Amino acid sequence: MFQISMKITSTTTVPVFFSKFFSEKDTQDVLAVMPEGSRRVLFVDTTATPNLVAAIKELQQKGIEVVYVDHHYPESPQNSREIEIAAATRKVVQLVGASAIISSRERAPACSQLIRPGEYAGVDVIMDPDPDGLTAAMKALGILYPELDSDAAVLDNPCAEQTEERLSSLAALLVRGLVTLPPFNPKKPKVFEEAKGALFTYFVTAVQGNGKARVDLETKISEKEVLHLLLKNPQQARGSWAYQAPGCPGPLGGCDFGSGTHVPGCPMR
Repeated sequence: MFQISMKITSTTTVPVFFSKFFSEKDTQDVLAVMPEGSRRVLFVDTTATPNLVAAIKELQQKGIEVVYVDHHYPESPQNSREIEIAAATRKVVQLVGASAIISSRERAPACSQLIRPGEYAGVDVIMDPDPDGLTAAMKALGILYPELDSDAAVLDNPCAEQTEERLSSLAALLVRGLVTLPPFNPKKPKVFEEAKGALFTYFVTAVQGNGKARVDLETKISEKEVLHLLLKNPQQARGSWAYQAPGCPGPLGGCDFGSGTHVPGCPMR
């Protein structure tokens, strides 16, 4: 579980929470960070599980209204996992009634397609920690860009389908950033979660028109791509491989990572 902040007006910044609900600990971690005085909570793009049902029950016992928006309902369950999701989804509907908006990925390829812009501004949001959950939460809070729904649909597909041709330039940048995240270590989950939270924060800020955030994001991703390539291919690292990072004042190929030569002022130095 991790959280970031999203600025929804010039004077209002709200925390949003990312979590799956695979374990009892997931439920307790989310409940522990809910803001004092919370009155309404939106779960969006969070696949129904028994632990999610438990979280909703506990919130309701505290007098908090719960809204549930999801597109993972299996219309024709084919295996034990899908049967569990269908059963848990029905329990969620029993708990929240008309406040549940349920669909399948076939009918709604992106969860954001089930939400009107700004429909849940001011509501505490808990979402799945993936780009589809992120974009759904952004739309729920009124943070938009023209390709949001179409990007979200592609981002919820397998990685092989997340190509530059099918994505906006911002979403393509997000995909590049996801590839550079450190591997998840169950013994040290915070390393991965903090890196992912930072990436999501840069993405949201860039969407909101912050040019510096976009340049910073491009630079950081480029740096990490270079490091990943060098670690993955030491032979190439020992050769003469050159790269120019965004913001590098030198000519293309001015930084030689094989020899350790760097152009003064290059952000990769």
